[in-house]
Amino acid sequence: MILDVDNASFDVFKERFGRWPPTRLVWSETLKYLSRGKPRAVVFDIMLGGQDSDFEIRNGDSTVKLTGEEIDAKFAQSMQNAGNVVISFTVNKRAPGEYYVVKNPAPILAKWSLLDADSVPAVPGRGTAWGNEEHPLNYPLNTPWEPLAKAAAGLGSASADLDDDGKIRHVPLEFVVGSQAYDSLFMRTVRLLNHQEDSTRWAAHGFRLNRDSPVVPLGTKDKQKDSLLLRWHGNRNAGNCAQGDCEKGNFAYLRIPYWNILCSIQRSLCNEGVETFPPDFFRNKIVIIGASATGSYENHPTPLGDKVPGFLEHATAIDNLLHNDVIRPAPGWLHPVLVIVMSAAGVLILIFVRSTSADVLLMLAAIALYVGISYTVFARWNFWLPTAAPLVTLVLSYFSCGAIRFATTGRELRRTRGTLDRYISPQLVGYVLNHLEEINLAGEKRELTIFFSDVRNFTTITEQSDPIELIALLNEYLTAMTEIIFKHDGIVDKFIGDGILAYWGAFTPGKNHALLAARASLEMTRRLEELNREWQSVGRQPISAAAKKLSSP
Repeated sequence: MILDVDNASFDVFKERFGRWPPTRLVWSETLKYLSRGKPRAVVFDIMLGGQDSDFEIRNGDSTVKLTGEEIDAKFAQSMQNAGNVVISFTVNKRAPGEYYVVKNPAPILAKWSLLDADSVPAVPGRGTAWGNEEHPLNYPLNTPWEPLAKAAAGLGSASADLDDDGKIRHVPLEFVVGSQAYDSLFMRTVRLLNHQEDSTRWAAHGFRLNRDSPVVPLGTKDKQKDSLLLRWHGNRNAGNCAQGDCEKGNFAYLRIPYWNILCSIQRSLCNEGVETFPPDFFRNKIVIIGASATGSYENHPTPLGDKVPGFLEHATAIDNLLHNDVIRPAPGWLHPVLVIVMSAAGVLILIFVRSTSADVLLMLAAIALYVGISYTVFARWNFWLPTAAPLVTLVLSYFSCGAIRFATTGRELRRTRGTLDRYISPQLVGYVLNHLEEINLAGEKRELTIFFSDVRNFTTITEQSDPIELIALLNEYLTAMTEIIFKHDGIVDKFIGDGILAYWGAFTPGKNHALLAARASLEMTRRLEELNREWQSVGRQPISAAAKKLSSP
């Protein structure tokens, strides 16, 4: 659970104590109060550097003045009595080639000496290197005040390590400076809870909390190597949570405004309506004390939002490790394999599926299937398959190959089809191109509707007409009749002089071919009447045609 110095609590501190952070008497009294309930651990995600300032305590008409040294001594004694307090320090990373000119290294070396008890020799090639320089003076260090550091049960680094996009997704287990390794805040807390005082037990692709515990997988990329990929669970809003009436939602950790804790310690500070928490409420709990207030500058960008309190990062990491609820990234070799497979899938879809609509649907189905598999393995087993790169590769492969086919093979196919469409029915061309594998060159037995038409007295018309005019009239007639046949899904088999031989039913499965032929015949008759009127208006001789319809197997 979180004791949160939220904006309201922060304002109270500024009003009551005139400063942030407040006098450490607040932390001392809080720790004594919590210890009565016997929590499992108390983690301070708050910097405790330097000696505290003097502070005056008013008791009725009298005033008691405590020096900073006395206040720190009380706080240190509270830590020792509790025996389960972990406090934070930070190590800041310098830009390459940036160094300090240190005239007096003694104070900085003294700070590093405070961390000796919690540092171990670094394992070559393991841990998160916090720079390439061996000398510790090259790293700005913010450590707790010496009496506090020595009184705590453990020290851990609260330094943030951002991913390439500026968000926190991975958290290092330990930081390596020179030849020494230092636990992160959450790792030191987990080791305290497991009574583990030795260094991290590195495994081939992860680490073990204890000798017999399962291997916890870690990041695979260079920047995230030996970092825990957080399994975020959200964040519980502060509210009346003592009686279990927090608002429902996808939240994980109880957050209590710090002001409610102060009211629990000294009820005279608050009105009757403020909720309080007895010490037993914290029994067997892991309590993290941190700040989400804007003025505390303790917020970081994460996948949950751009301003997420840093204590949520530590709480999530502790939760993940204690419950072995960690994200298991896919091994590094699987990423390029999936990219290659998806690239090949995009090409194969275009090669083996000739219908444009069908190949698009198949590609969308492949995307949906992969997304479904990725979601399922993540939801059930926390296994993280790479998703973006394989799917982008599939789409790029499909469209790039489609563009190449459009520019080469597709261009030839369009030219061929355009030529065929001028002389053969579009229905026949389309059917053949879409069913090449189904064409039976040995012949098939089907029921068709056969159509034959002939111009009456065409021989007499030929003898009485100018050949050029006759050819023009015949072309106009045959073109008009052919368009009608094509319109009604018919196939023109051949022209026999002025005669037309057509058929229906061979390449239009599922349609009533006899009805289509009859409708075409009627429309051809009406169209010929229209042509005759046009021809008569310009002095041409009209013609008439006879049509026969035969149905035969």
